[in-house]
Amino acid sequence: AAPVDKNNYKFAKEFKKIAEVKMLDKMKARFVIIDSSELMFMLLDDEKFHPNYDVGVWINTEFFAQTLEQLFELAWKDMKTVK
Repeated sequence: AAPVDKNNYKFAKEFKKIAEVKMLDKMKARFVIIDSSELMFMLLDDEKFHPNYDVGVWINTEFFAQTLEQLFELAWKDMKTVK
């Protein structure tokens, strides 16, 4: 899931060939969940800060990763699929 607009729509269409792609417009979080046990999330809003100042945190905690994964799955159901 990612914000999809006229600038990146062609990339979303390409990704559709190998994965389900949905439009993310209500959530500004940036995170990755790895194997339901690890989590990396970015701390700063990439629209407000220069990429050189971006900071991420990697956490190895199954409980937190699975909780965030469940919350994401709930949000996923309401996201629109890229057509």
